[in-house]
Amino acid sequence: MNQLNHWQQLTICCALCERSMPNLDLYCELTETSELAQNCRKMLNKVWEYLRGQLKSEKNIEKQLILLNDIMPELDEDQFGALAANDCLVALQSCLQAILDKSISDAEAISQMMSERLDQFLELQGFTTDHELVQRHSAFVIDLEQAVASQTSHADVVKQLMPLAKDGGLSHLGISLDD
Repeated sequence: MNQLNHWQQLTICCALCERSMPNLDLYCELTETSELAQNCRKMLNKVWEYLRGQLKSEKNIEKQLILLNDIMPELDEDQFGALAANDCLVALQSCLQAILDKSISDAEAISQMMSERLDQFLELQGFTTDHELVQRHSAFVIDLEQAVASQTSHADVVKQLMPLAKDGGLSHLGISLDD
């Protein structure tokens, strides 16, 4: 992933963040902090706009990053889903920062963080690392890398990746609020 250009790296981070949004949504539902989830959804939508080339100004991104830093909760690691929710927030923060600073290339780190959280989650559940969720996540990351490496327009890549990343509302940990 480190050989990918800035746009490709940011696109992968954004898709990984999108994939982890159900984890944040569940955490916010359990802690009755729905405003946090709503604000983060709006911020992530701005990142997708940027990736499609539709964002009018990066000034709003600065404001969103400041807002995210202000609303980022102190998570109690003992609360169910706190670490997975924090991973989503870290990925979102990375996306916003990467829009403002083109030298940021966190795709590998964000991907690794998501994989490690999945491994921890499965270990806590008593599952092994050959679980279906690991296979799904690995396939998703490969699909991401192939999509961003294609010679397709940015808008078309984003159009292809958004539904793939949303995965019907299922996170990389297998969490869905629709259940």
